[in-house]
Amino acid sequence: MNYDSRPISARPGDENIPEFEEFRDFRVSHRYGTREPTVISHLLLKAACYAQGPKEEAGKIARVEGIQFNTVESLALNFQNILRIENLNGFTNLTKLQLNNNIIEKIENLDGLVNLTWLDLSFNRISKIENLHKLTKIEDLSLFNNQISLMEGLDEMKNLKYLSIGNNEIAELENVMYLRKFDKLESVNLSGNPLTNNQSYIHYICAFLPQIQYLDYKKISQTVAMNKLEETPEIQTQFIEEILAEYRKKIDDLWDQLMANEMIISEQIEDVVKEFERNIRDMIAYFVESAQNYLSKCREAAIGFHERLTEATLPYAERLGKNELTETDQILFPDRDTMINSLAQSKDNQSLRMDECEESLIRRANQWCDELVESIYQQEVFERHKNRVTEINLFIDHQRAELDAFDLAAI
Repeated sequence: MNYDSRPISARPGDENIPEFEEFRDFRVSHRYGTREPTVISHLLLKAACYAQGPKEEAGKIARVEGIQFNTVESLALNFQNILRIENLNGFTNLTKLQLNNNIIEKIENLDGLVNLTWLDLSFNRISKIENLHKLTKIEDLSLFNNQISLMEGLDEMKNLKYLSIGNNEIAELENVMYLRKFDKLESVNLSGNPLTNNQSYIHYICAFLPQIQYLDYKKISQTVAMNKLEETPEIQTQFIEEILAEYRKKIDDLWDQLMANEMIISEQIEDVVKEFERNIRDMIAYFVESAQNYLSKCREAAIGFHERLTEATLPYAERLGKNELTETDQILFPDRDTMINSLAQSKDNQSLRMDECEESLIRRANQWCDELVESIYQQEVFERHKNRVTEINLFIDHQRAELDAFDLAAI
């Protein structure tokens, strides 16, 4: 059984693992006398960890007890003829990784090393900077002596302080502009790239990377940087134009952000108004229902009153039929039919009045609710949004006008 194919728990102690230096002789091809590419195996990783760990008696004890990759903070795999980066995800606490002096062609499989602050990939065969977006804590990065022609893929390295990318194939001075976004960058090595042959190289760096303190291993003083900038008016003009272009872009980005925020706020306000509308309509419905219940009781009371009133007038109706009323009663009750008609008319009038009251109450309540909601929509949604958009556009236009008013000659 191959050593690396067994489960880690089933493997014997690590006291028999070869010394790290011996791996350089393991991949020799006897057919052509050249070394085969080395695979980053579990065995190689353990040997590297022990080579950098405790020595003598403490080292022997460490080999017997074994090592956990997630406890390792520094790992050197240089001069191993490694072709492909792999099997490093277990080193979650690694802060320093050396992969220099190998034959690596592609940057890959480093996503799990999120705590890296120091990465050395110098003296390899890398042609493109890629797959480094998860390494946000990197402070020191070396890509010296590779085949890189374009600076890219470092956008997430906001903590980058030291960058060595000399002896590559970067030819255009404009590539340097990519480094302006790294505010913490202190030292850059570009020596050995074709762009260094440009007569304006140092002037360009001083103009566009004012945060740099060391260039190609030499300290740049602020006085020297300003003098070199003043010596080349066209670079100075280009520098100012680049700054103005950056500010124009920032203004455009600000407009995008303000408008995006306004859209979010407008949608949220509209949702709040809709929720308010649902609540107020529920309250109106409850109010109308309560009023209808009250009016229903009023109708019942009116019916009861009419019944009692009719009962009370029955004796008068009988007396009218017998012509037994007094003179005063005859004035109030001329005849039986008139009295009955008056009672019926009174009942109808009461019922009509309550119906009109109910209809008016429902209509006015709903009308008040509709007008209130419409007013809120008009003022808090439409008018507020329109005014806010106008305000944003006026502010952005003012900023652009101020920027365009700068006189480059005066600057």
